[in-house]
Amino acid sequence: MSFTTQNYRLLRRSWVLLGFMGICLLVGALLVACAQPVAPPAAPAKEQPAEQPAEEAAQKPAAEEAGPEAIVIGYPASLTGRFEQLGKAGLNGLQLFEEWVNTEEGGIEVKSLGRKLPVKIVFADDKSEKETAQRLFEKFIKDDGAQFMMASYSSGLTLSQAPIAEANQIITFGWGAASDHIWEQGFRYVVGPITPSSLYDGSILDLLTTLEPRPQRLAVIYKDNPFTTAIAEGTTARAEELGFEVVFSDKYPEDATDLSPILLRAKEAEPDVLFVESHFQDGALAAKQVAEMQFDVAMAAYGSASATTAWAEQLGDAAEYTVGASQWEPNMPIDPALFDDPRWYGPKLSPAEWAEWFEGKFDYTPDFRAMQMFATALSLKAAIEDAGTLETEAVLESIKKLDLITTFGRFKVDPETLKQIGHQMVAIQWQGGKKEVIAPPAFKTADVIYPAPAWSER
Repeated sequence: MSFTTQNYRLLRRSWVLLGFMGICLLVGALLVACAQPVAPPAAPAKEQPAEQPAEEAAQKPAAEEAGPEAIVIGYPASLTGRFEQLGKAGLNGLQLFEEWVNTEEGGIEVKSLGRKLPVKIVFADDKSEKETAQRLFEKFIKDDGAQFMMASYSSGLTLSQAPIAEANQIITFGWGAASDHIWEQGFRYVVGPITPSSLYDGSILDLLTTLEPRPQRLAVIYKDNPFTTAIAEGTTARAEELGFEVVFSDKYPEDATDLSPILLRAKEAEPDVLFVESHFQDGALAAKQVAEMQFDVAMAAYGSASATTAWAEQLGDAAEYTVGASQWEPNMPIDPALFDDPRWYGPKLSPAEWAEWFEGKFDYTPDFRAMQMFATALSLKAAIEDAGTLETEAVLESIKKLDLITTFGRFKVDPETLKQIGHQMVAIQWQGGKKEVIAPPAFKTADVIYPAPAWSER
């Protein structure tokens, strides 16, 4: 049968019809499929965590993952300017604490986090200047995340930073501040870890009552500064209570570069004992000018200035027989039984052992400033551990309850004012180029040389 044109046309119509029907069937199938819910893809196999013991899971606080990585302590350090030596000593004391607590203790235990946190120090040079000290104080809190602060050295700088501490509700330790005035302002967050100024000369005055012949006439001159003014006021009041006569009392400007006028007026009053309430630089100036003018007294005391390690290096022979007030000395004895006292806290080291440890790190013999910073940091550690949290109010309440004994001595504050009431001062005298503790008897390393030889006999 031949394939005609008519056959071709019939075949083409069949192909078109079949194609149209196929398209309709395909579209219908798609519409049916779209009307059905789509099943989700199968989830990939998930690795199951190792099963945690029920007891361990219960003990691990949920807040652990959200806790801080470190306990940050801010410190505007006086590394230049008039408080250079003192601010540096404080920094070194804090650095020694940081190394000890992180290396030997593994950090500070924070119970609410279920782990120990390392200590991190942030510091910079405040140049012994008020404006810089205030700026750095605020910077460390707001920019560097400091949770606790060590104030700058000196009562004046600490007092200038106290309102910032209050505004930010951050616990601040006045480790290098002793002016009673600070703790009479009602500050809630400023802690006093050292003996207040009004009691600085207490050990010296008590010693004077035991001497023969007993001195009668006292002269008190002082720098016009919150710290030294408070010492002078406390010394004058206590001296009069003990029956001494204060025959001369006056102040000199904080920036004074010549103290001979006030010293000459004090000399004219003919005192038996001279008190110069000073910081290191002006104290050294006073001692030098006392020697130059041959100002003879049975005893000359220069407050905390003469307790500074560099005193003899600065003054040479003029340092001999000078007396001072110190919070702590590296050669003072300690009763070994104290190590077993339940109140003991921190490394079980005598002052001499602690000083040797410090000197091995920083290559100089520490005075009380380095030790008091180290001990201050210890009290913070104890408070955090007692509170079990870094929450400010809880740590503050723990500080109010603390009663510790460390290599520095006792720590206990008045819970209302946060002023130190537990620590005791010692009196020192330079003898043969060496600093000796002369009072109180429990800490004595040598008898006082009294009266001091006249300048013409030296």
